[in-house]
Amino acid sequence: MSDLAKTDGAFIRALKQIRLQSRAVVILHVPTNAFLTCLKARELIDQARIPAGRDIIGTDHWREPIEGLEVNNMETPPPPPPPDPNAPQSIPPPAKTLD
Repeated sequence: MSDLAKTDGAFIRALKQIRLQSRAVVILHVPTNAFLTCLKARELIDQARIPAGRDIIGTDHWREPIEGLEVNNMETPPPPPPPDPNAPQSIPPPAKTLD
């Protein structure tokens, strides 16, 4: 938190470097005991006009399930449909032997 208060601190210098990259995004990995520091850091990131997000680590009580959303679905996909009998037939490649 003390480094965030410094105008020439490492965090501010890093933000200046990140801002030079047009497609940069800042992701804060936040332990549950550092949420106030995260809020201050996010305020500085917003002032620098850099897109940002956060990932709260260390506990699951911050997570909330989203109904109807599946991630990393481990089920096997359904079988492909049977071939169409009216589809054009492919010509087999020539044999790789001498006549």
